[in-house]
Amino acid sequence: MADFYYETYISVRGPWLLDMSQLSDLDSAILQQWERLEAYREQIIDQEVQSKLPDAIESAYPKPEKRKEKDAVRDELRKRVATTYTNSKNELTVTLHLRGGKKLVASTIKEAIEHAGVADTEVMELTVEIEVVEVRAKLIIDMKDNSVACRVLPESLTESRELFAVFRDWIEKHRPKRWLCIWRACRFASFPGLVLLFWVIGSIFILQRNEPPSSYATNGVNLLKQGITVTNELKAVETILALQLAYNPNHAPPEIPRWWAPTTCLLSIASVLFIIAPRSHIGIGKAESKVKYWRGWIRICTVLIPGLVFSSFIWPTIVDFIRLLFK
Repeated sequence: MADFYYETYISVRGPWLLDMSQLSDLDSAILQQWERLEAYREQIIDQEVQSKLPDAIESAYPKPEKRKEKDAVRDELRKRVATTYTNSKNELTVTLHLRGGKKLVASTIKEAIEHAGVADTEVMELTVEIEVVEVRAKLIIDMKDNSVACRVLPESLTESRELFAVFRDWIEKHRPKRWLCIWRACRFASFPGLVLLFWVIGSIFILQRNEPPSSYATNGVNLLKQGITVTNELKAVETILALQLAYNPNHAPPEIPRWWAPTTCLLSIASVLFIIAPRSHIGIGKAESKVKYWRGWIRICTVLIPGLVFSSFIWPTIVDFIRLLFK
């Protein structure tokens, strides 16, 4: 019979700014799942004992008859089965990869945070590994790669899917907003390109708007209406030559509107601010203050950059529209 399984893998790009409360939520969720997987391990042992118990009683010598004797066989069998699972990998590991190539290994995130060795450094990567019986899970919070990724195997096991659902829910709950990810990805291209485009279009608009028509074009129309005679032959030649060379005696340097300089200046400031995009940090040790700094910077930019864009594009249009109404 065919079965349907969803992929137990997720990866989300940042910037990730994780503070103590978010890490505490993750730690609590991991410990709850660890207790559930330990109970699952005990259930697997009990199932194996139950399946092997009839043969163990049958092969015991002397053959147990009383309930107490059968219980003794069961207890001995359980010890042997539990030993096989104890010898297999059964652990929860939290690893902090610190700046400078150092590593700190602990059993919980809380234990790792409280270690004195992380107070004066930064965490570049946090890895959580869980392995119980056949369930294997790995959560990686990587600041260099600017991402959080999780994989749980095997996909067909109910316990794996439940564990993955907990990790996925935590990631979805704390994932950065999409516009922050776009800001981070496009910080070096979007706004500088917008400034250049605005400057080029504006320059063309100013040049075309302030260029007066050539008087030779008017003279040419008049000559065609009057006809070419001996008296205006030289003037006709002069007009043809001027039009051929696109000469305009009325040409004057373009007048730059008053709003052009401040608008370009404001948009340039917005471009510089846009380039300074937040970076991913795990709020442990020195990075705790950096998480607060970047969150403050995001709050400032969500007000300042839209304000600069508004004053650069929308406000001049509104002013021109109001002037037209009162002319």
